[in-house]
Amino acid sequence: MNKISDLSNFPYQSFEQLQEAVRTEKITIGVDQTVAREWMAKGKHSPKFWRFLSLLLHFVPYIVFLATIIIPILMGKPILILVIIPLFLTFSFLVPSSPLRGLVNIACYILLAVLIASLLLGNIALAFIAAPFLTIWIMSKLLYNLSVSQMRNRGLKDEELFCLLYKNRAINILFNDTGDVLIAEYPKGET
Repeated sequence: MNKISDLSNFPYQSFEQLQEAVRTEKITIGVDQTVAREWMAKGKHSPKFWRFLSLLLHFVPYIVFLATIIIPILMGKPILILVIIPLFLTFSFLVPSSPLRGLVNIACYILLAVLIASLLLGNIALAFIAAPFLTIWIMSKLLYNLSVSQMRNRGLKDEELFCLLYKNRAINILFNDTGDVLIAEYPKGET
């Protein structure tokens, strides 16, 4: 099943019809963010540049952790090292499947305002508390958005890849006029 025409209960008979439906915005291709992130980092169909970028962005949080230890010591305010404790917790909330992701996003927008205000007021210690969280938040959003975009674009250029992603439920189809979502059916006997 490497062709659109081989997919059961699929609304399009050809890959060109699917591409046209996307182009005319009749449908939107939805992407599982976690799968996209994994695909971008390790997938054989992902471009080498994106795998490298993914790896590079993956190390940013570790650099932030090191900075969170070194900078307070250099500033003469080692108490700020305590920022690391909530910083570790931030990792678990920034994955797309986290039920608290929305709250974390709101908190990060508030932290952005705090960071800007603290820099304008010259409060470096407060800026230091906000900056690590924002750095990890921005990198997380960038990583997931890039990986989703790349998976969607690659899938829409390669019929075989699209079929593979669709059959494995890594992508789905949203019908923009009705809001209905089409997800691949599991083969009989699987759930």
